[in-house]
Amino acid sequence: MASPEKLFTLLRRILLLIAPLAALTPLSSQTEFIAHLQAEPSETLEAPTLTSETIGSDTVVISWTEVAGADHYVLLVWSRSVTDWEPIERSSYSGRSYTGHVMAAGKPDHYYTVAAVDSAGVYGEWSNQVRITAPDKLPAPLLVATASSATTIELSWSEMIGAARFELFSWWANDPGWQLLDDSLDRASYTHGGLTPGWTYYYAIRAIATNAHEGEWSNTPHATVPFVQAPTASPTASPTPTTTPTPALSLAPTSTPTATPTVTSRLPAPTLTITETLTTSFELSWTYDARADRYELLTWWAPLPAWQTVDSNLKETSFVHLGLVPGRTYYYAIRAVDSQGVGGEWSAFLSATVPTATQMTEAAQREALVALYHATGGANWTQSNNWLTSEPISTWYGVTVDPNGRVTELLLTGNNLRGSLPNLDALDGLTILSLGSNFLSGSIPELNALTGLSFLDLSFNQFTGSIPQLNALTGLEWLSLNNNQVTGTLPDLSALTRLTSLSLGSNDFSGSIPDLSSLTNLRELYLPDSNLRGSIPALRALTELPHLYLGDNRLSDLTALTQLNVLQLGHNRLTGPVPNLSPLESLIVLDLAGNELCLTEGSVQPGTSTAVANHLADLNLPACPTAFIY
Repeated sequence: MASPEKLFTLLRRILLLIAPLAALTPLSSQTEFIAHLQAEPSETLEAPTLTSETIGSDTVVISWTEVAGADHYVLLVWSRSVTDWEPIERSSYSGRSYTGHVMAAGKPDHYYTVAAVDSAGVYGEWSNQVRITAPDKLPAPLLVATASSATTIELSWSEMIGAARFELFSWWANDPGWQLLDDSLDRASYTHGGLTPGWTYYYAIRAIATNAHEGEWSNTPHATVPFVQAPTASPTASPTPTTTPTPALSLAPTSTPTATPTVTSRLPAPTLTITETLTTSFELSWTYDARADRYELLTWWAPLPAWQTVDSNLKETSFVHLGLVPGRTYYYAIRAVDSQGVGGEWSAFLSATVPTATQMTEAAQREALVALYHATGGANWTQSNNWLTSEPISTWYGVTVDPNGRVTELLLTGNNLRGSLPNLDALDGLTILSLGSNFLSGSIPELNALTGLSFLDLSFNQFTGSIPQLNALTGLEWLSLNNNQVTGTLPDLSALTRLTSLSLGSNDFSGSIPDLSSLTNLRELYLPDSNLRGSIPALRALTELPHLYLGDNRLSDLTALTQLNVLQLGHNRLTGPVPNLSPLESLIVLDLAGNELCLTEGSVQPGTSTAVANHLADLNLPACPTAFIY
């Protein structure tokens, strides 16, 4: 059995090893480290306040507040790679800051703390601790390429703290794809030799951290190796050959050339343009060359899988690249190929990044709102705070968005909107669209794409034409299109089963009221002054309907209305006897004025409410001719 002394030593070693791992702020380990310096901290030296600042990609500055009575300061550091707190570089600091390097990517987090020490060597209280986190990966180096001779390009790049090595790639014409030049570079420069005059070479580099983590790819500079120029000055003397040259055997020409032959040159590089869209595609176009038989289009994206041929037989000067990955950056190059199959110069590289789903949503929403602003005279709106600015659309007057950036509410009631409504399909997250009491004209646009709508108010405008189909808006609870100049027949509304309020009055419809029996949640139906004809459809299924406004129409047959407490049929062209209204036990308000009605003995039956009887008495209706029999 081990002795107590050995057990104690072993236990102490274990504690020293696990103490820093027990928490992110290992105070107990720190105290053990400084125990040999003092038994109790100074009562006169306060704890400094410690802060940190990262400058650039590789520098960190640790600074602390001055402590009265301090002669110097001791700065400690700890990370999970060590067993205890350790002093940094030197034992003490007379100043109040320390500048060091950020840890390499993948390294454990470092913690710092500082204490003031007086002239007698007594330590004060230890400061708070600051945490410096290593980056996830090394940043992209800055790469520079310079042609230095007819066969050489010099490359240099920024130094990288934490880099164990660099990987350098190159690409050039004739589609060889990206080629690895060296994957063990331990310096910040490289000479690429043995190159072909007139060719353009492209480069990319990245750092590999000491833990083998791959860093970000650099920019992709390029350089063209120059041709060797013929001397322009005349030689001072004619060269004397050491031997007499032997002429090469050749056939005599059959005729004298009529012109000096010219050296065939490669087709020049087209000018490439990328048009970004709000989808997962790019529209590419390039300049036309009459000598081109076809065009070759290449693309490339990280992490350098080699240039990919998009199409090598393009006959036009435009192409739409579809099916791209959101968030990915694509690079493009194109060249013309003549009828002999000789490829021309490659264009300059262009790149574009496909927007993410969120970015596409936000961009599409912003575009739709901008279109609405311009179409409805936004410059003259009563309120237009932040519209058309770069501020988030959630700050634009009347606009509410959800956490994903989709517009959910558009409230511009009584805001002096004038003109026609544009297509609003992009705002497919709308639940509330309130544009009432404006001066909007033209037709009501198709709205079936707005399937989340629960509230739609376009009342008190100047809309014309017919009401579009709304059967996809199955969540609609409030529909108000009254007081416009809408014509045509009422559309089928049977799918809108969640409607509680339907207000279509004061328009110029034709035809009759459609079947509304499926609208069992309806509590208000407003159709006065709408020129509707025919009989009232059966409404017995509308058990929640307390209010019905049908004034100024041409309607007949009131016998189906058994669930109402408000019935306004004033100023219709109703004729004949007043029907028996005694089944309307909940009826409180009745308006039959302005019609051509008459009374029979059956008009007022036992059980008729007092409100109904009084109203009929006030109307002083004549008795019906004997031809009317109940």
